[in-house]
Amino acid sequence: MYAFSLLFKGETLEFELAKNWFYSTNNILPQQYDIYGHSVVVFLFQCWYIDCQIELRRQRTNENGGNMRLTKAQQLITLAIAMQASRQGLSLNDIAMIINDRYGEQIVRRTAERLRDALSELFPKMYVTESNDTLKRWKLPYNTIDGSIEFTAEELASIDNAIHQLESMNISSNAYLLKNLRDKLQAKMKHEDSIRLSPDIEALTKAEGIAFSPKPYKSYDINIISNLRTAILATKKVRINYQRRGSETISSIKIEPYGFLYGSDNYLVGYWRYKSDYRHFALSGIKKVEILDDYYDQDEDFSFKDYTKDMFGSFREEPLKVKFEFCKDVAEKVKDFIFHPSQTIKEQEDGTVLVELYVSGSLELCWHLFKWGNTVKILSPAKLKKQYCQMIKDVAELY
Repeated sequence: MYAFSLLFKGETLEFELAKNWFYSTNNILPQQYDIYGHSVVVFLFQCWYIDCQIELRRQRTNENGGNMRLTKAQQLITLAIAMQASRQGLSLNDIAMIINDRYGEQIVRRTAERLRDALSELFPKMYVTESNDTLKRWKLPYNTIDGSIEFTAEELASIDNAIHQLESMNISSNAYLLKNLRDKLQAKMKHEDSIRLSPDIEALTKAEGIAFSPKPYKSYDINIISNLRTAILATKKVRINYQRRGSETISSIKIEPYGFLYGSDNYLVGYWRYKSDYRHFALSGIKKVEILDDYYDQDEDFSFKDYTKDMFGSFREEPLKVKFEFCKDVAEKVKDFIFHPSQTIKEQEDGTVLVELYVSGSLELCWHLFKWGNTVKILSPAKLKKQYCQMIKDVAELY
């Protein structure tokens, strides 16, 4: 096992904690010797976690109130975990993206190479994986760093909060799976760690809430979702008994299932050969699923990113190039608002704000614009203006 020297400047308490932790984890006493009057301890990589905790404590108690800096040790731990967890391994581009995503630090290729080389020195068993592209990727063997991975109260509380959010969105099947994942993670924890973290997890979970968002809420059978997932993994066609909203008729439809779409309502997306197109079916309307002994070839060019890129909400139709104008009273709010990934926002000389989108789902777009009241005006297309005016007229007639 590869050793690394970690420097402590007279931190006696930290040294004792580190020594006790290292001894209990590896059953080996660290060696200690002095260089230039400083206490230096030889550690295996697992002890880098202690270095992170010490650095964080130092920064929190810094008399100058400086911001906490993230040590290279933390970055290497993050990369090592990702390198072991990744199926294909990490390329230099992946390393740079992880550092940017986790730590907000843009690094150049040479820095990514240094981080890779540091991991290679710490883990001589790190190897290059085979891939279909020309990028070289590096991976750590299974179980290499398991002894260094610990869970925090913040991480576990985030899982609980994600479960609550999924339940509030009526995505109960995913909430159920996430509960299983949470329980498995907690089962892997040491009993004393679980007891120590439990009060903090409870406090953090109680400290976050989810604002209620009105939406259709109709429960659906988790077993139906499970059967659909089985069919998707096996690329088998299914026959569903489906009831459209507002209809008492239940139809038998044979489709090729591709996945699920979550939004204002939750849908199954599949290819319907009878219509020669992809369609989505409300999960609450699916009464029964039969997995057929009939396989289908998935379209390799299909992706949910492309399928949904023009959608405003859950409706899919021919996209429109839309332009509307917001008054200056809401200009600052509009400039910080994300209407759609395709948006362009431009502030004009008079303080008003122009927004342009390329979207499908004109009805849901009208519903959204209605929330802005008299602060927004549709400039184009004429078709959308007519639809919006009719909506306002229909509402006014009620009063």
